[in-house]
Amino acid sequence: MKIIFKIVFVILVVILSISGIVYSLYGGGERWNYTSPASILGESKLEIVASLPFPPGNIALNFEDRIFITIHPESKPVDFKVVEIVDGKYQAFPDEISQTTLYSHPQGIRVDSKDRVCTIDHGDNGIKPARFVCVSIESKKVEIDYAFPREVAPLLSYLQDFVPDSESRFYYFADVNFFGKNPGLVVYDSKENRSRRILEDHYSTSPENWKIFAYNGPMERLGGLIVLKAGVDSIAIDRNDEWLYYAPMNHRKMFRIRIDKISDLNFSNQDLEKFVEVYSDKILSDGILMDDEGNIFLTDVEHQSIARITTDRKLENWISSSKFRWPDGLALGKGNLMYVSDSDIPNIALQSQDHIKASAPYYLFRFPYKR
Repeated sequence: MKIIFKIVFVILVVILSISGIVYSLYGGGERWNYTSPASILGESKLEIVASLPFPPGNIALNFEDRIFITIHPESKPVDFKVVEIVDGKYQAFPDEISQTTLYSHPQGIRVDSKDRVCTIDHGDNGIKPARFVCVSIESKKVEIDYAFPREVAPLLSYLQDFVPDSESRFYYFADVNFFGKNPGLVVYDSKENRSRRILEDHYSTSPENWKIFAYNGPMERLGGLIVLKAGVDSIAIDRNDEWLYYAPMNHRKMFRIRIDKISDLNFSNQDLEKFVEVYSDKILSDGILMDDEGNIFLTDVEHQSIARITTDRKLENWISSSKFRWPDGLALGKGNLMYVSDSDIPNIALQSQDHIKASAPYYLFRFPYKR
């Protein structure tokens, strides 16, 4: 009997020790008591574009308003990973075979100036090499297929969103790096076919100690041992290719850095740190997007809203809706309309396929981004 007690005691000590280590790495966090102001647009301005049986990841539109989305990798999709939305329904892009041969865990998606659907695949938290793929919409041929080297996208990296410049030469990626705890930015030069990692563990790419409270409660798992405190996630570029705007999800500030600095390989990481600027206040955000006038729109993951940072750097609540679960990615369309994918991350992460299917439908929305 004494042996049994000793074994049980040892097991409990091991469990408590492991729990303590996990909590020290991934737990804790405070609630940020930010009160969202009344929205500028009424909820009636929000329109459902598509109703889907699976949670979308990010969204992209081309100049003809063709809509492309990733299926959020946290939902563990099998059959479809990148799709085009046609008349409210979905079809594989570029084809069904590519869903397994070309894509593994694609999340970020953009259409670049060469009318290519580009995706960033984090490779299941960097277990596989992160992969950047661009496919021509017209020919459906793969024109870029780049695997990031391990020094740029290491094990436990999570490259999940990006922006291209206006010439589709440089692409800028956000590595949220939740499990690895080494968030940073990545720059890819498609002309030279090379990449580098910058601003790793910098204060502008690292989260603050805030715990996100979504529509259904705190973003935590295992009784609070693991709390979503995400590094650099939000990323956008202005129309003149002058500034890259970025921020960690769990941060109250928006940062920016000049494009010509981060695209110049002559500048070391230490040099680049000197060029980082605090741009404005923000909410706890996921996807962001800059419009033609220089306003930055942000998905407000705590208040079921889309916020806006104006050109004079004031933070506003643009539109709110109880239909939002976790507004994720943003894209501009014709007619002064902005599109948003709603991934419902708080409800699908680490959940079974049955649970994810039962929580459908999931939505794509759009709303006016100008008054």
